[in-house]
Amino acid sequence: MSTEPPPAKTASISEGMREAWLVIFMAVGASSLRIALWTANEITLWYLYGWATVERNHLRIVKIKPLLVSNGDVLRGMGGYHYFVGIAVWLPLTFALMSLIYYTLLSERHRKALQAKEQAQSGSAGAMLWAIALPILVAAVLPMWAALALAATSVVVALIWARRIQYDDEALQ
Repeated sequence: MSTEPPPAKTASISEGMREAWLVIFMAVGASSLRIALWTANEITLWYLYGWATVERNHLRIVKIKPLLVSNGDVLRGMGGYHYFVGIAVWLPLTFALMSLIYYTLLSERHRKALQAKEQAQSGSAGAMLWAIALPILVAAVLPMWAALALAATSVVVALIWARRIQYDDEALQ
C-alpha cells in the first residue's frame, strides 16, 4: 500500500492553505484599514482643534469627501494630511499583523504549504466570495465593533480551517 497521496490531494493541500490565507489577509487588511481611518480622523481633529476641544464638544468626522466635522465645519485642504496619516497607520499595522500571524500562528507545515509552487491555481467559490465581501463589510458597512469582531472571527475561522487540512510531508516537498 502506497503512502504517496494522490495528485488531487497534493494540489488541494496548498490550495486550501492559500484560500485560508486569502481570507486572513482580507480580514486583517480591511480591519487595519478601518482602524487606520478612525485613527486618521482622531489625529486630524486633534491637530486642528486640540484634544480638549475634541473631547468636550464630542467632535468627529462624519463625512470623508469633503472632510466634514460633526460641528458643521468643512476641513478644506486637510485631505492630504488625513490620507497620509491613515496610510502611515494602515501599512505598518497590516504588515505587523500579517507577520505576527504568519510567524507565530502558522506552523512550519502551513508556511511550506503556502510557499509550494503550483501550475494551476484555483480556489473555492466560498473563500473567494467571503474574501470579496470582507473589505466591503468591514471597511464600509458595519459599525466599528461589529466590523472588528467579524474580521477577528474570520481570521480565527480561517486559522482553524487551515489547521484541519490534512498534510503529508511528502506532498509539500
